[in-house]
Amino acid sequence: MRRFGALAVLALALAACGGSSHGFKPLRVEFGTSGGNILPQKFVVTVNGDLANRLRHQSGGVLTCKGTLPDVAAAYVRIEGRTFTVRGSCDPGFTHLWRRLYALRGAPG
Repeated sequence: MRRFGALAVLALALAACGGSSHGFKPLRVEFGTSGGNILPQKFVVTVNGDLANRLRHQSGGVLTCKGTLPDVAAAYVRIEGRTFTVRGSCDPGFTHLWRRLYALRGAPG
C-alpha cells in the first residue's frame, strides 16, 4: 500500500485543479474502472502546475485489497504510461484521488 500513499498527498492538490503554472507542462490524466461485472468507464482530465509535475514522478502499481470479490471492478489512474490500479477500498489515498479526478471530469478548461 505504500506505493499509493504518495497519491494521497497529490489528491489534496487537486482541489485547486493543479494550482499555478510555474512553467510546468499540462498533464493528461486518464482514469476509470475496468473488470468486474460492470461496463468499463474511461475519463480524461488535464491538470496543470505543480500537481502535474508531482504526478509525473510517481510510479505505477497494482493493489488487490484483501477480501475483495472478483466481480468488483478495479479503479485505475493512468499518468504518462504508468498505471495505478486498486481493486477494493483498502487504500483511502487512492480512493480520494480517484474521486477528486471524477469530480473534475466535467470541469471546463
